[in-house]
Order: sequence, then structure tokens, then C-alpha cells
Amino acid sequence: MTAKSSQESVIHVHESHDGDRNYVFHLSDNDIFVRTGRQLIEACQLNISIELWMKELDLMLVYIRDQCAKKSEHIRSCLCEPRRARLVLHFIPKSTGFDFDLAEWLTDLDRYLSRNFKNVGLVEAGQIPFTEMDRFFNPNVVFVIYGEQPIAHDPVEA
Repeated sequence: MTAKSSQESVIHVHESHDGDRNYVFHLSDNDIFVRTGRQLIEACQLNISIELWMKELDLMLVYIRDQCAKKSEHIRSCLCEPRRARLVLHFIPKSTGFDFDLAEWLTDLDRYLSRNFKNVGLVEAGQIPFTEMDRFFNPNVVFVIYGEQPIAHDPVEA
């Protein structure tokens, strides 16, 4: 049996004229999708936005890793955790106590990220103590940008 081929032509979908018009997509596995012209346009815009977001996120993560390497005397690890509509950056200092120099640097970094990586969205940066890491992030979704992989600690008894 020979497969039917549609005549090759360009179909223009203009939002003002075709926004409410239905378009039928018949796939080779016989699934059928019906979408309006407006839905097609929104899907294209979303795809472009996701590509731009991913590209900028990659650039931001490389920038953060490079900056952490420059501050290696203060930073043990930097972890990233997606939380709903934002990214949370957890910086783990090498010191046992709160590192005020690192806190000042994080303020500058936060400002830089918000100005230069706007398409990524909300990014929150903070420092967390090495001995209490598990209290601050979900180990199932966090990933390492710089430094050591986090290790689970024994629960703290009250």
C-alpha cells in the first residue's frame, strides 16, 4: 500500500483572520489533533521562549561556575534548585560560620544575574551552612553547579 502525500504548499496562519479557525493534524499512528490558529501561534511562541530560556540559563550557569572558581577560597559548593517559578542558588561556604564576605559577594552576584540574565526569571541566592544543608533544599531536585556533591547528614536531634 502506498502512502498518500499531500500537495506541498505553504499554509499561512494569520492571527486576526485564522485565530479561531480549526486545523486538523492527522498523525501516522492515526492520532488526530485539532487546534485553533491562535493555539498554533501560541505554541510557536512558547517554543521560541523555551529555547531562549534554556540558552540563557546555560550561559548563566557557566557564568556562576566561573565566578565560584574565582571565589574558591570562600565557596565549597554551589547548588541550584528549581522551585516553582524561580531558581534558588545555595552557596555553601568553606567556613564553619556565616561568611560575611561571601554574603556581600552574593548581593553583587544577585544584582548582576538579575540585570544580565533577565530571561531566566527570578533567581534567589543565599548561603547555607554545610552541616545543615539538608534543611535547605530537596536533594532529589538539586544539582551541583560548582564544587562538591552534597552528602546526606544524620538528622539533628532536638
